[in-house]
Amino acid sequence: MPARVISIPFLILTAVFAYLTLEVDESFSIYIIFFVLLLAIIYTFSPQINWWWYNRNPPEIDKPMRNLLIQNHSFYNKLSLSDKKLFRNRMALYMMAVEFMPMGWENLPEDIKGVIAANAVQMTLKQANFLLPKFERIVVYTTPFPSPQFPKQLHASELFEEDGVLLFSAQQVMWSFLQPQQCYNLVLHEYIKAYQLSYPNKIYPSLEAAYWQKLNQISGFSKESIEGIIGLSEIDPIVVSGTLFFTHPEKYRAVAPDLYKKWEQIFS
Repeated sequence: MPARVISIPFLILTAVFAYLTLEVDESFSIYIIFFVLLLAIIYTFSPQINWWWYNRNPPEIDKPMRNLLIQNHSFYNKLSLSDKKLFRNRMALYMMAVEFMPMGWENLPEDIKGVIAANAVQMTLKQANFLLPKFERIVVYTTPFPSPQFPKQLHASELFEEDGVLLFSAQQVMWSFLQPQQCYNLVLHEYIKAYQLSYPNKIYPSLEAAYWQKLNQISGFSKESIEGIIGLSEIDPIVVSGTLFFTHPEKYRAVAPDLYKKWEQIFS
């Protein structure tokens, strides 16, 4: 980490002056205090230092994740070379910025982190601020799970605003990424909700229940099938509409061009 690298010379100098204090003259101790204070400042601001550095020197995602994007992510494959690089850099930065919390396993696989990050980055790629600071914690279960909000329902995704947390079942996360036409993208579904809560002053479309017919026409997913994939009822058609804007853009533009333009304005 950059903050650690910066701290190395000050650690060395602290050790040097500690030696001089013990072996030569106690007056050298004033320098120990100075360097210890500097190290404390670096430690305190290490997240900001690291983020500043990586924003200017963004890391690259690993080769397996790059291959996964090439093989399965149609949005990524349609980008220009420069935008593909931006996409990958933001994925890496996003995985650094949020806290992934595995539930039911010891370590969360990198491909699952990458898939979740890819969905978030896809949604905000055209914006300067691509993070959602209100939602920096991501809990990932192996399979559908109960939760304090829905203790009696096994479900595959959820947003809990009070704690700023998104919850996902890894099984459905990967299904929706590898088989986007067969499995509704519940990751984007929750991120659309997070986006609305993060940017409440934007003008979002209002849809009546009858609009489900068009959403079905666009995607092939009925209201009931989406509820079955997520595991919860009372799904908001506006959130589904925003999700399909990303997952089924061509059909969306053909079936509902006016609504498509509204979402285009929102995310650009």
